[in-house]
Amino acid sequence: MSTTLDTFVGKPIKDICGKYDNASEKNNCAHFVGHALEFRLSGAALCSNVAGSLYGYADRARGFCIRVDQIYNSLSNRGLWPAVQPISPCIAVATIQSNLTDSGSCLIGDNPRKHIGVFTAGLIYNYSNTQKKVIKSSIAHFKHLYGQHTILLKADLP
Repeated sequence: MSTTLDTFVGKPIKDICGKYDNASEKNNCAHFVGHALEFRLSGAALCSNVAGSLYGYADRARGFCIRVDQIYNSLSNRGLWPAVQPISPCIAVATIQSNLTDSGSCLIGDNPRKHIGVFTAGLIYNYSNTQKKVIKSSIAHFKHLYGQHTILLKADLP
C-alpha cells in the first residue's frame, strides 16, 4: 500500500482532485484520504456535491468523501491508538479529547481540531494544510498535532 500512497506525496489537492480545489478547506486531509482510498459514503459530503465543485449535476455521486468525522465514524474497529504500533495499514486520526462524542465507541464530532491520514509501513500519509501537499509523518509528529491535548485514534481501512 505504501507504494501506491507514495504516488501522492508532494502533490497539492488540485493535482489529486481536478474538480474541487479549495485551498483554504480545512478538511483537505480527508479529501486526500477519500481519493487515495476511493472512499465514498451515501449521504456524505463528497467533493462532487459541495459548493464550488466543478462536477456536473449528473456526476454528483462520483466524488469522494471530504469530511474527517464522516470517514472515521463509518469505519469499523475504532479506538485509541494502541501502545504497540499496528502491523496492518489503518486509518489514523489526531484530535482532542473534547471532540470524542462517544468515548465508548470512539465516535468523533466536527470540531476543527481533527486530522486524518493513512498509516502504513510505520508512517502516516496525510495532507498538510500548512504545506499544501501530501506528506509522510511519523506517529510521534501526528501525536502532537494539537499539543499535549492530542489524542490519536485508529480504525480499520474500509
